[in-house]
Parts: sequence; C-alpha cells; structure tokens
Amino acid sequence: LYWHKARWTHISKNHFKRYNCPVKNCELTDDRAKINESDLVLIFMWEKVDDPPPYRPPNQRWVFELYESQIRTGNDLTKWNNFFNLTSTHMIDSDFPG
Repeated sequence: LYWHKARWTHISKNHFKRYNCPVKNCELTDDRAKINESDLVLIFMWEKVDDPPPYRPPNQRWVFELYESQIRTGNDLTKWNNFFNLTSTHMIDSDFPG
C-alpha cells in the first residue's frame, strides 16, 4: 500500500523480484481502505506527511521511502521514530536501495 506516494516511485514489483521476495502475487495500490489487509505500507517522506496510518497490525511492515538527503524532507523526522521497519533510500545500506 502506498500511503503517501510520490509522483514517481522507485518501488515496483521488479524490486520484489530483484531482492528474491518469495511472494509472487503482490499487488501495489494507493487505496487507503486496504490498510488492514496490506502486508507492507510505503510512506514517501519527501513531501509533508501529517497523516500517518492510524494503526499498524503486528505483522505489517512500514517502509520509510526517501531518495533525497533527510535535510531536504518537509517532515520532522523525530516524530516518526519507531514507526518504520524497513527503509528505501539513496543509501546503499537501505533495505531497498534506490
């Protein structure tokens, strides 16, 4: 689920294949009504995000997605501490480097 999707994004089904994801039936959507049935929530943090998902089910993963320096984001990142399980950034040590 793209919670706050960029006009362009680096995450696609190809990323899951490239990193040998064992799940082959992924669906990418920006339909927020599917929050409770989504396994993965991507939140693009470059633009201002004031509306995080209200609840994270225990088995759901949230991805911090940002391909610029953290200095260039419109968000106060300190209030997002402990929200994310995974990262997709320009950094080579990200879970999904972009």
